[in-house]
Amino acid sequence: MGWGSNIQNARLARTAALALQHGDHALALDYARRAAQAAPNDPQLLFLLGNAARLNAKFQESVDAYGRGLRLSPTALDGLSGLAQTYSATGRAEDAERLLTQVITSNPNRRDDTLLLGDLYVRSADYTHAIEWLGKAERMRPDVRSELLMAISYQHLKQMDLANRYLELANQRDPNNPDVKRSMAGYYRESGNYTEAIAALKSIRNPKSDTVAGGGQSRETRHRRRDTLDEKIRNASHEACRRALGLGTEGL
Repeated sequence: MGWGSNIQNARLARTAALALQHGDHALALDYARRAAQAAPNDPQLLFLLGNAARLNAKFQESVDAYGRGLRLSPTALDGLSGLAQTYSATGRAEDAERLLTQVITSNPNRRDDTLLLGDLYVRSADYTHAIEWLGKAERMRPDVRSELLMAISYQHLKQMDLANRYLELANQRDPNNPDVKRSMAGYYRESGNYTEAIAALKSIRNPKSDTVAGGGQSRETRHRRRDTLDEKIRNASHEACRRALGLGTEGL
C-alpha cells in the first residue's frame, strides 16, 4: 500500500494520536511528520503535526505546520487554537491572546481556550481580565486549574477572602495536588500565617504535578524551580515565626 493511500494516512494519524494519548511525544511526532508528508494538503494532519511538534518543544516546526494548515483552512478553530498554544509556549502572548479571542468569539463554549486566555492574562499580571475569563471557564466546568489561577489572581488583587474560597475549592477537589499546597502556602504567607504556610509545604507528598506549569520547560527544570521556591518559602516563614516569638534566626 503506497504512502499516498488515504487508509495509510489514517493509520499514521491514528498512531500519532494514540502516541500522544500515551505521552510518547517523540513517537507521535515521527508519525505525524510521516502523515503530513504523505498528505501535504490535509489541514487536519498539519494541525496534528503542529500539536506534536509543540509537545516536543519544536516550536518553529509547530508554527510552520499550523501556518500551512491554516492557509488551507483559514477559519479552522482547532488550527487557530493550536497556533495560539504554540505562541503561548514561546512567549508571544499578544499573538496568542488575539487568536484565542478570535476562536472564543466564534465559539464561546470552547472551555480550554477560555481557560488558556485567562492563564495568559495571569502571566501578564492583568488579574482583572484573568478573573473574567477564568470565571467563564470555571462556570463551564469547575476544575483545579481554573480554581488555582483564580485564587492566584484574587490574591494579587488583595481580595483574600475570594482567594481563600477558590483555594479551598481546589483543595477539596484534589487534596494531594502539590500545586494546591504550594498555592495555599503562598496564601498563608501573604496572610501572615507562617505556621500554616510551613504545614502546607510539609504536606506535599509527591511534587510532580503540572497543574499550573507553563509549556516549553522540561519537567526537571520546573521541579528544580519549585524545589527552590519551596525552600525559600520555608526559610522566610521560619524566620518570620522566630522573629514574632522574639527569637533569633540562628540555625535557619
